[in-house]
Amino acid sequence: MFKKIQKMISSEELKALYPVKDRAFKMQRDNEIKAALEGRNNKFLVILGPCSLDSEQGIFEYLSALKNFEELVKQKILLIPRLFSAKPRTFNGYRGLMHEEDGLIKTRKILTSAINDFGLSGADELLYLFSYEYFEDVISYYTIGARSAVNQEHRFFASGIDVAVGIKNPLNGDLKLLENSIAIAKNPSSFYSNGYMVETNGNPYAHGILRGFQNSLGAHFNNMAEARRLRNSSIIIDLGHSNSKKSHTVMKQNYKHILSLLSNKNIKGIMFESYLKEGRSDEPIFGQSITDACIGLKDTKKILLDLYERL
Repeated sequence: MFKKIQKMISSEELKALYPVKDRAFKMQRDNEIKAALEGRNNKFLVILGPCSLDSEQGIFEYLSALKNFEELVKQKILLIPRLFSAKPRTFNGYRGLMHEEDGLIKTRKILTSAINDFGLSGADELLYLFSYEYFEDVISYYTIGARSAVNQEHRFFASGIDVAVGIKNPLNGDLKLLENSIAIAKNPSSFYSNGYMVETNGNPYAHGILRGFQNSLGAHFNNMAEARRLRNSSIIIDLGHSNSKKSHTVMKQNYKHILSLLSNKNIKGIMFESYLKEGRSDEPIFGQSITDACIGLKDTKKILLDLYERL
């Protein structure tokens, strides 16, 4: 039984409430990411930020720092802030800003501020397909998470998105399933969506994200070195999640490991969780993650400057 609590604001109303000031700039960001994935520019993608959106003040302070870092590395690195609005959960836990009261409005405000005030259109995880119509004009990179990677509706939907989509390997680490998901997203599809039968042209910028995997007993395994097995896809390496056993300390070690893998030219970028303060807490602490542990701002800067020198 479902109890209706509140009618959702429409996407048109929300976009009018928090509009994008410079659509051309956003499109330029989209195209830079696409070019990096195809090797048409010299940019290496770094997708970084908190595990999930929480407080507006904390996110804005983080974006301000990220903008300063961008000035130091922009000749070689394209920074894409993680602005994940809704978290998939295997167990109970914080499910992201979108699930709070007026969550769509709070999320839209942050996403538009990221691009309007900081010049950083971000990345979001496509947990709810309906959210695309609310945020597509402010998001330059979508991910499909490990729990959704083999969901047919998500794979079909990715084929119609006009920005880059990174698909994470499934929780069990099956790279053949990941290859299939990427192929479905790259090819034209017809399917039902939002009350219509729709057709898509396929998304040539669909690619894989290696984030590690778990076995049936819950043990975590690193798959960062498996990028060579996915020869026909651009790859992003996630330094966190099962690759790090969700430890921010191991994430920093993984950064050093990834340097030895960069000769593999289908690795187009890295992803890691980063916030104002390192680690995580079950209690709300300003600038610290309440979900997965993050690398702090000081070490984030170190990683970016070191990567810049090595690229």
